[in-house]
Amino acid sequence: MPTPDQPVDRFSHDQSVKNLIKDYPFEALEFLLPKLWEARGSPASVENADPAVAKDDTAEGGPGQAMDIALRFTWKESPPVVVVLVEHWSDASKLDLLRTARYYIDLCRRFPENEILPIALVDDDRPFQLPDHVQRGGEGEVFLSFRTRMVQIPALDIESFRHTRNRVALSFTPNMGGSFDRVEQIFQIAQEFQRQDDLAGFRKFFAFWVVEGQLDLFAQRRLRSRLEDMDMPEIMNWFREEGIQRGVKEGLELGIQQGLKQGLELGLERGLEQGIERGIERGIERGIERGIERGIERGLEQGLERGARASKLEDARKMREHGIAWEIVTDVTNVRPEELD
Repeated sequence: MPTPDQPVDRFSHDQSVKNLIKDYPFEALEFLLPKLWEARGSPASVENADPAVAKDDTAEGGPGQAMDIALRFTWKESPPVVVVLVEHWSDASKLDLLRTARYYIDLCRRFPENEILPIALVDDDRPFQLPDHVQRGGEGEVFLSFRTRMVQIPALDIESFRHTRNRVALSFTPNMGGSFDRVEQIFQIAQEFQRQDDLAGFRKFFAFWVVEGQLDLFAQRRLRSRLEDMDMPEIMNWFREEGIQRGVKEGLELGIQQGLKQGLELGLERGLEQGIERGIERGIERGIERGIERGIERGLEQGLERGARASKLEDARKMREHGIAWEIVTDVTNVRPEELD
């Protein structure tokens, strides 16, 4: 169990599908290609092919593309090897058959003597009408034609798989079509994994079953109550460990959120305080600046007025010295006798 300062693994739906197929490849083959399984039986061996797709141009930059899963199954009889390409799509709207076709061509180049069977595994919880083939061409001719086997989980009837022992098929049943209690179905899956003494698989794929079943919190609590009825103390111990682990994780996340909230509030308060202080300081500075400017303007105005008045007084005095009558002096300078005396 991770300690509080260790990272907690995040659930990946896509990776869970890959792990499920890689951990139980023969059961995946039986589920995904039932006719092949019925005709040829269980393979003698299986190996994972490199998922990396060869670049068309060696000068092409970047890490390149990678297919989801490619499994090479071997039988003793002819044909001895079959390569199964599985492309998983959790969002049906993103189904890209041309991209799958590129992966298929890459496998054809790498394994020219082997049969290669492509599968589009779609477990979007919404049923879609999906094409299983794509064609491209021009001038009335088809130059590219590609088809894949389509396995759309919500379109499958759970009644065909409700009592199967196939752990891959069972793991997808919570998302299959039909009227059934998804909590009870997941409980049945757990019992089957228990019967097969697969505690590791239970731990590894339990979250995947819950996601496939789209269980809300109420349903998850009901599922836990049902699992407590199982005689599997190690599972309940694991549940408690998981609860503590998730509690630590959620506590850390909640603490971070609360810390951020408090930090923001405190930051706003301090920011407001500092903003007000700086605003007052800048207001005083600007007030002083504007006061000086206005004082200079008024001083200039008053100075000009006083200067003009002194000039008129001087003009009136000179006019009187030359014997000009007061009536004329006052009319010209606007200066009265009492102002000059």
